[in-house]
Amino acid sequence: MTSNANTSPQRIFIFDNPRCRSHLFFRLLSTHPQLKTHYHPYVLPGCQGPEKIHYDIYKNNPARAQLVKELWEPMCSDDYTFANAERHLLDAVAAIEKEGKTLLSSEHCCYLLKSQILIKHTNSRQLDESWATDPNPTHLPDELWKSVTPIMVIRHPALSVPSMWRSMAGVPALANMDPMENHNYWFATLTWSRVLFEALRNQGRMPIVVDGEDVCTRTDEVIRGVCGGLGIDPAGVTDTWGPWGQSPLDHPLFVEMTRTIWESDGVKKHEAKGPVDVDGAVRSVEKEFGAEVAERMRMLIDGEMDNYRFLEQFKV
Repeated sequence: MTSNANTSPQRIFIFDNPRCRSHLFFRLLSTHPQLKTHYHPYVLPGCQGPEKIHYDIYKNNPARAQLVKELWEPMCSDDYTFANAERHLLDAVAAIEKEGKTLLSSEHCCYLLKSQILIKHTNSRQLDESWATDPNPTHLPDELWKSVTPIMVIRHPALSVPSMWRSMAGVPALANMDPMENHNYWFATLTWSRVLFEALRNQGRMPIVVDGEDVCTRTDEVIRGVCGGLGIDPAGVTDTWGPWGQSPLDHPLFVEMTRTIWESDGVKKHEAKGPVDVDGAVRSVEKEFGAEVAERMRMLIDGEMDNYRFLEQFKV
């Protein structure tokens, strides 16, 4: 990957996944003075708008669908549509570029891919190879999709999956799920990253891939690798910052779930501990939540390893 510090990319979009240290990476890259952010443009319609896919993936679990209806719907709004999100995103792009800045945006793949792809694969667990040849498998407007410089953030499933399950344990509508249940799978699978990677590669556009764990263990190398791929000066990125104090999303659920990163003051670096101990991670889950949850979570982790190993080979 070669550096071209005199040429800024027109637009940068991070295609990330929950519990992959993606917010931390977003904040790290956002310290570059050339970049201006538009945060998670599709999370509200994907999670809490009338077009959310929850009921389509809960057809095999009526009890959970009823729980979501009772406990989740009061937090939702008909104003959270993909059309509104697209309009806000395009307005933000125009305003950022009018300032002479470069767009930096990010979104979880599970909210960004077209709903029919998400629903079909979540319910069947089968991969349709035609998705990799889709000219645009996302909700991004076609012209924006074609123009973005793509970054992908991944993380070892033995780290991301237990973290995800713990984070949802405090949300009554989502707590105490079978780790292999459709909602958990939709949220946890790296299939969405794999689909996007293949679609981009088929268009001759190789994404920059970042392992979220490396943000803390190989911080300087990640900064150099990403900035080299983007053609921006890595000296513009700093791994310390002042707290923002509040999430860019004002919905109470997201304020709480992302509070720590917006109150943070930088990357907490630490040494890599060697290969991820999958058995140890599962034992920790068993101590917290019991053998049945741990067994099912191991199934989800093992099922994601092929996707992770494939994407990992391209990381900076």
